[in-house]
Amino acid sequence: MPNDERMKIAELGAQIKQDQLAQKTQMDQAKLQMDSARMQLDQMKVTHQTQMDQLKMQQAAEIQAAKIREKEIDRQEDAQLQGLREMGETERQNIREANENERQRQREANENERKLAELATRERINTSDNETAKLLAAAEIATDEKVAVSTGTGIDPDPSP
Repeated sequence: MPNDERMKIAELGAQIKQDQLAQKTQMDQAKLQMDSARMQLDQMKVTHQTQMDQLKMQQAAEIQAAKIREKEIDRQEDAQLQGLREMGETERQNIREANENERQRQREANENERKLAELATRERINTSDNETAKLLAAAEIATDEKVAVSTGTGIDPDPSP
């Protein structure tokens, strides 16, 4: 076999090895990108769960505070009623009606406040969910891999209206 042919064969062999090495490098880089995207996705999941837990705790604290305020109002009203026992019947009736109206107004105000806090919490959760969905969609686009994230739970332990 002439030297030129051997040289060409050697060159072709070297070219093939070089191409194989380039392909292996590209595959390794693609694997690194996939691993990085998976790690980011896992971190987003953890962050989202942490945010959800914080929002649940905040909502529970707000509800507890509203209950405590309502109990305090009831105690104050009971003390006022005790003082009313010493007044005349007509005066007591007028004061009872005024107190009942005030109590109803205060309960409605407390309920409105609680509802506003609940709606604000739900809005924050929804916003957080939407942001997470955006991040997941971006990760899916970047990795060409579909992910299914669902905790299967909501923030309301009793979802009945």
